[in-house]
Amino acid sequence: MSKFDPLVVGVTGSVGKSTTKEAVYSVLAEKFFVRRNQSNYNNEIGLPLSITGLEKPVGIAAWLIFVVNSWLAVRRIKDFPTHLVLEMGADKKGDINYLANMVQPLIGVVTNVGDSHMEFLGSKKGIMMEKRGLIESLPKTGRAVLNFDDDMVKDMQSKSKAPVITYGLKKGADVSAQNIIFKPNGSSFKLNYNGSIIPVKISLLGMGAVRAALAAVAVGLAVDMDIIHIVEGLRKWRPLPGRMNLIAGRNNMTIVDDSYNASSRESVMAGIETLKRMDFSGRKVAVLGSMWEMGAATEKGHIEVGKRAARYFDILVGVESNAYLYKKGAISAGMSEDAIMIFPTTDELLARVDDLFISGDMVYVKGSQGKNRLEKLVYQLMKDKTKAKDMLARQSEEWQK
Repeated sequence: MSKFDPLVVGVTGSVGKSTTKEAVYSVLAEKFFVRRNQSNYNNEIGLPLSITGLEKPVGIAAWLIFVVNSWLAVRRIKDFPTHLVLEMGADKKGDINYLANMVQPLIGVVTNVGDSHMEFLGSKKGIMMEKRGLIESLPKTGRAVLNFDDDMVKDMQSKSKAPVITYGLKKGADVSAQNIIFKPNGSSFKLNYNGSIIPVKISLLGMGAVRAALAAVAVGLAVDMDIIHIVEGLRKWRPLPGRMNLIAGRNNMTIVDDSYNASSRESVMAGIETLKRMDFSGRKVAVLGSMWEMGAATEKGHIEVGKRAARYFDILVGVESNAYLYKKGAISAGMSEDAIMIFPTTDELLARVDDLFISGDMVYVKGSQGKNRLEKLVYQLMKDKTKAKDMLARQSEEWQK
């Protein structure tokens, strides 16, 4: 790192890190030579891999070869990116400080503070303090980019030595959006910055995508990019697999594939709120896998999501061991028990696919990665399975095994 001295943008938060990282990358790539994390390489092992551009080795022998090759590769590099956009994850206390010390970001972006990783960090305050480590690490010459809509993030301003630029949907944000419209081909909104109103179109759906776009605008402004180049970068931004992607399903179904992860109630509710702004003609079916890593917030979080789902969906399908809490919340909000189905495992759900879904359904699929693996359901329901490798989450050889 010190050999090439790139400008590092660090991105952290409970949800939306990867989407925001991709938005920032697309904007900066309009002007600079940029590299960002591949896959979910966002920890003490993944960040060095991202910086060097090397693949993750598997096995002891492969790691030994990797250490030697990476040392040689760095010595041979002559053309290194001028900018790095690095997603920074945390699942235990001190992770963010460790990563920040490693990569020394000049710009820090915090997306939100939610329930994700409460299992390991103890409380929402503990999560906030961990994420805040990125902002506290910034030098005076840097820039903090903070989500104005999240009070815990907004309050990080007082801990920043660097100047702050805020983004969000609430009045008072430095960079904001208005007249937001969601359509099957993406989202559009009016960007408001410093009194100027600029129309923006992106190929992603959802409030999370809009906020990620606003964060990317803020980063672009922080590195003195022209607003025209920033908007063009957002136009070229493409969604990651499993993040609110509309996929054509068999029998005239529409699949809203949000299956990459569901580590907090905020991410699930954001997906539901997006769908409420869109026009679907068929039955509305939610397939929700259990949310993990929420610790003490697990029961309350699942019940609240169940209540929210009951107010929008016609059918609720829950998967894995916490799904009964979705059912509890949905029934309390007035959903008929006949409209709720619970499956202990994804495989048991897959065995019933032909019985559960009918022609014209809109199927929203959301679940935690690893345990739920609900991309398998999306694969079964999608019309053109030849596109699965490019469109679905977890299609690598490692995951397939």
